Amino acid sequence: MKNKRFTVLVALLLVLTCFALCACNKTDRNLNKMVKKSYDYVSLTVTTDIEGVILTSVYTATKTENNQTQIRFSYQTFNTIDVGNGGITLPEGRITTHRGTLTVDVSRNNAIVKSSGDELNINLKEVTAKNIKFNSKNFTDIQDNDGFFSAKINDLSAFTGTSVKGSEGSVSVRYSDNSLISMVISYVNEQGSVITANYSYQSED
Repeated sequence: MKNKRFTVLVALLLVLTCFALCACNKTDRNLNKMVKKSYDYVSLTVTTDIEGVILTSVYTATKTENNQTQIRFSYQTFNTIDVGNGGITLPEGRITTHRGTLTVDVSRNNAIVKSSGDELNINLKEVTAKNIKFNSKNFTDIQDNDGFFSAKINDLSAFTGTSVKGSEGSVSVRYSDNSLISMVISYVNEQGSVITANYSYQSED
């Protein structure tokens, strides 16, 4: 009798595990599909908290005619002290804001059609989060219900598809009708700065 009960218990555990894995895989597929979807408008605001000093970067991607996308951006960097020629040159201020605009052709692998202003400081895929890859094996503390997903990230590089490293990574997503509404990613980088990336989306009509 004990052997039968043990066998039934193991079978139930296997079934529950199978259901859990299927649910996680379905969530992964749905979120990855929504991330790769084409949106009319995507905005990304990145804040970098460096010991209480906040640097802010804002990027927007807007679909235009002829299968093109216009990227507008502004990002902040710390000014550096120039040491050379036997002297020290102090910057006029502590922070510089860089601005620019560029238009890319989506059908030509995001080839740049025209640009103005400063150079873009991140990859185009990062502007729209198409570099992101959801994989439940890379998450802990997963919450997924009623159009809301959140989790802690184990490996930032695997999640973002970049070489970024950090700790205390987390992600939260709101979605509806198979489209993303917003996504927030946060982590602490190797220098101890708190990075928060806030995406918002507008679907195609």
